[in-house]
Amino acid sequence: MENLIVKHKAFRVVRKIIGGIFLLNGIFWFLAHLGDMNFADWFFGFAFTILGGTYFFSAFGSEQSTVRIGEGFIKVRWMNWVWPVIVTEPEIEKIILTRFHIIIDRKSKKQVKMPIDFFETDQKKEVYSFFIDLAQQKNIQLDRTGI
Repeated sequence: MENLIVKHKAFRVVRKIIGGIFLLNGIFWFLAHLGDMNFADWFFGFAFTILGGTYFFSAFGSEQSTVRIGEGFIKVRWMNWVWPVIVTEPEIEKIILTRFHIIIDRKSKKQVKMPIDFFETDQKKEVYSFFIDLAQQKNIQLDRTGI
């Protein structure tokens, strides 16, 4: 089965604009406080610059959502998640498809809740069909009540 990779279209431009604003803000903060730098001035200038760089260069891979199928596990990294979530196949109780979320219900752990309300229609269809195929191939219970 192919892995799911969804590239987000709209947020790329917004992230670049916000990142540019924060980068400029950090640089100008340093320039404005050159005469009398104290700890707060260093901290805010550094924080704005790092935040702007993170948004502008997409350091955490926030422009795409991925679901990778491995041998006995599923690795999920959704938009704006810093760390991926690894779900083993035996712990999956069911997959729930709703209008705004895809939920992987686990037997003894917290649910993995992936928002899809900001996806475009073609991306939602791709995600729904991927999880329907996944549930059929791996023999996992599928709940489509919320579609």
